Amino acid sequence: MAANNPAWLRYQHLLQQGVEQLNSVTDMSSVLTISRQLAAQRLAIADTQAADIDTTDLLQQIAALPEAAQPAELLLLFCQLYRWPAKVRQLLLVAGFCSALAKQLPQAAEHAKLQPYPALLAAKLLHKLPQAAAVTTLLNNCYPTERNIAPWQQNPLSLLLTQCEYLCRDTESTQPIRQRIGLRIALSKSEYELQLLQRLLQPPRPGIELSDNNDLLSQSQFTRLCDADTKQLVLYLGQSAMLAAPVLALATELNRQQQPVTDLRLALNLIGRQQLPYMLAEAELLANLQQLQQPAQALLHQFSFCMAQALRLLPTLQLSLPQSRTLALCLCSELWRNETAYTSGLLKRTTQGWHSAIDNRCYTQDDACAGRLTALLQHYRLQQWIKPAQHWLQSLRGNAVPGDNNTLALLLAWHSSLVLFTPHSTQTLQRMFSLAQRPLLLPADSDTWLQQLLAGSNCYYPLELTL
Repeated sequence: MAANNPAWLRYQHLLQQGVEQLNSVTDMSSVLTISRQLAAQRLAIADTQAADIDTTDLLQQIAALPEAAQPAELLLLFCQLYRWPAKVRQLLLVAGFCSALAKQLPQAAEHAKLQPYPALLAAKLLHKLPQAAAVTTLLNNCYPTERNIAPWQQNPLSLLLTQCEYLCRDTESTQPIRQRIGLRIALSKSEYELQLLQRLLQPPRPGIELSDNNDLLSQSQFTRLCDADTKQLVLYLGQSAMLAAPVLALATELNRQQQPVTDLRLALNLIGRQQLPYMLAEAELLANLQQLQQPAQALLHQFSFCMAQALRLLPTLQLSLPQSRTLALCLCSELWRNETAYTSGLLKRTTQGWHSAIDNRCYTQDDACAGRLTALLQHYRLQQWIKPAQHWLQSLRGNAVPGDNNTLALLLAWHSSLVLFTPHSTQTLQRMFSLAQRPLLLPADSDTWLQQLLAGSNCYYPLELTL
């Protein structure tokens, strides 16, 4: 954001030029074209890494910018703090520029009631453009508190757009930005808004961070730690609550005294060396997935836990709890990478009814998916599941697969979890249950199986995004 940066100066000039140009045009597509140009040029300017962000200094720099440039910088700051994917940043930034620029059009004066809500005004002006459909969806979901939109329908990107618009309103633009944040905290009636504002005021987060969101193994310590002594393990796990949480939870479950375990040394002794590799694998993989800061991560964690419990309930597999959870996390990891979950609520209304945010098309539309899953299973010592996982993936893509026990187990666990968390076809589960019933020693019918899975997993459907 340096004033003497040539790329920054070109971007500022394009922004000023765009504002002036829209004062005299009537073509709605001009807003979208200019917004895309501005987003591309702004994203081409190198920014500070998320771990190095000092929000105090950055907020002061943003407050010193021209009014038209402030919303985009706040949006980018949020995206950096949440470390969201490049495509998500681009879509959000285009929508942000549309919201900021659409009010410059002469036609904007015809919609007096929408003047206090620039995002809705932009959506109104752009709704007839087919090429603006994705942007219009985000704009149309802004201001959820004023419009009484339920938390499970709220869109994470629209929440960010709304928040940045609040902080950059004309009536508040003369106040220091931290004062604007304090005012919003005092007046807020939204839990999401409080989470977003508190995130702006938090210091940089120390600890291990993924160098690349596309590579869950880039900073893995798993191989080294499998042979480490207890002191080294305590030091490693103790550096992050995300790493320690599954270890303490498993130890609490194993504790015969039925008391919560809060000491890592005691937890490691209760778990034992035999299960240590899978416990470390689960802790590391879950911590890395949480670093992706997927807004639907609470839902995805519940889904993967349910799948793990389904695998654990199958007596022929003889999987321990850490093994089943690590296996399920490896297979469900693609859901955390799925960018469509950033553009919808936890539940979305369609012509076929309510649909879950869990979208498994990422398994059928990404050719690199199989390679990533194989790498995870290989790394976390689950080599015996590589072939079944490949067959499972082939089945999701509509291909016939061998009927070995491990493949049937993965398919049964997957389709059972889908039935519990999504409007998935029960006929598919019935068919899979019939194939697996004899070799996997299943109960008499699929309803009994699902009841056992529900009782064993204590799963629920989260109704709030994780921000």
